[in-house]
Amino acid sequence: MISHGDLEMPSVTICSLFPFTATSLFNASLKISKESRFHKYVSLRNQLGYIAKKVDREDVYLDFRNRLNSYASVFENSDEEMEKYTHDLDSLLARCSWREKPCDTSFFITSVNGNYQKCFTFNGHGLNLSNMIVEEANPINGLSMVIFLDAFKFNQQVLPNEMVYNPENPNSGTTGLHVTIHPPQSLPFPIVEGFDVPPGYSTTIGLTTHARKRLAEPYGSCTNREFLDGTNLGYSHLGCLEQCQQKEIMHQCGCVSAFLLMPNDAKDLQLCGRLNLDNLMLQDPNVTIIDKDFAKLKCEKHLLKMKLHPETNKRCKCKHPCYEIRYEQTISNAYWPFEYIQQQFLENMFGSSDTKSKRSHVLFDEILGNVSDAREAVIESGVIRKNFLRLNIYFKDLTIETTEQTKEYTGDALMSDIGGTLGFYIGMSIITMCEALNLTWKLILALWRKCRSSEKTVEPPSRARDTDVKE
Repeated sequence: MISHGDLEMPSVTICSLFPFTATSLFNASLKISKESRFHKYVSLRNQLGYIAKKVDREDVYLDFRNRLNSYASVFENSDEEMEKYTHDLDSLLARCSWREKPCDTSFFITSVNGNYQKCFTFNGHGLNLSNMIVEEANPINGLSMVIFLDAFKFNQQVLPNEMVYNPENPNSGTTGLHVTIHPPQSLPFPIVEGFDVPPGYSTTIGLTTHARKRLAEPYGSCTNREFLDGTNLGYSHLGCLEQCQQKEIMHQCGCVSAFLLMPNDAKDLQLCGRLNLDNLMLQDPNVTIIDKDFAKLKCEKHLLKMKLHPETNKRCKCKHPCYEIRYEQTISNAYWPFEYIQQQFLENMFGSSDTKSKRSHVLFDEILGNVSDAREAVIESGVIRKNFLRLNIYFKDLTIETTEQTKEYTGDALMSDIGGTLGFYIGMSIITMCEALNLTWKLILALWRKCRSSEKTVEPPSRARDTDVKE
């Protein structure tokens, strides 16, 4: 079924694939305190295998090597010091427009994520923004963002130690943007949903709205719950499973998973991947403490595997919503910005504007300082296309295609069928009885007539026989 109606702009969650900024990593003035967990973890990260072998725990370490050599592990084992090196929305969002009008950071909310550190959601839950209704189906009246990835510094080829690269991890060593488009006021799931957008391109996403209506009991199994438990986040089946799974991890493992929805009642629990760094830095680490760290990781890994298992769904009693919206996405890319406008683009973005970002300006000061050679330097280095991308999101049409479950057999249909069947059999029984009586009567008449006919055709004794007797 296709219908027309007002469509609200969906929530759009963006996460940088490279969670740190080149500006901060190459900024010599940013000093990391040696007492911070961030400094301790960065110092230990490449030595964890050696330490595990030293205490005869190499086999256990190999089971979690990829887990420990990841941005998620950096997130779990860092503190507020890491904030200096991650993205902030003021720098990441270079330009933003919604329905041909500027949009700023007030249109976004910030969330933390084990894989991406920070994510930012346009029209996120709790904002209650006005004028989010889509009026026209074209890119100009949609959402357009220029994203500054801050991933590549001019004339700098060597990365500092904070950079994590694991060739065995399919997401390691990438730069760009991860985008998740989801219904307004709902929770994004960037780890399992969404798509990646490469730098150096203008990516356009055309949306088509699909709705699904399910039947509640007794015809189906769905729920009309509006929010996830204890939150103002819109209910979803996956969100319910994450909440349930997080509770099981908290109960069985005594920790909180960084890959699931963070509960409000977990302030006293540590993240499952948080290691005892002070113990690991000792000359002779305590093996019992190391075993406890690995035990939490093992417990978390086991329960995370059960996320989409049928038994988990049965145990958690998570139902699909009775009404659900999905967005079909058509994605296209165009080379951007092309060489002839790159110098102009850079000057407009980080020139003498009062709204420029100082962190971002530092990354390009070597180029902008020498205007005569700027164009050649920009094009040769590829610094613009390696650091920027443009994202356009709009509705291809303002219709909603709805798939609706219907009752295959209703109560009215049942009563009608019962009545019709009874009428058929009752009617058939009366007719059959009448026909049987009629047949019986005809048989009786036939027998009676046959008997009458037999009596009339019997001959009397012959006269000749009578004469012989007299003689």
